[in-house]
Amino acid sequence: MIKIFGNKITSDKNFEEYDKNVIELSRNIAFKILESGADVIIDEGFWAKSERDGLKKKVSELGAKTNSLLCRVFCRGNEEKGCYPK
Repeated sequence: MIKIFGNKITSDKNFEEYDKNVIELSRNIAFKILESGADVIIDEGFWAKSERDGLKKKVSELGAKTNSLLCRVFCRGNEEKGCYPK
């Protein structure tokens, strides 16, 4: 984000739109890499469970396997249900 928009982007009234566009672009690139059979790390906040679930579903639909790093992300907030990172 900083390389594209500068270091004061959060004060821009269009920040949410820029953020959404950059996330969409980076995910599309990540999905193409996964489709090719290579590994990829998607490094986002994933604060909302719906985001985590949506990404997990998409990764599964591509036939890719989630690794322990993704397990840590998907387990966030579910420790009481026995979901712990490996």
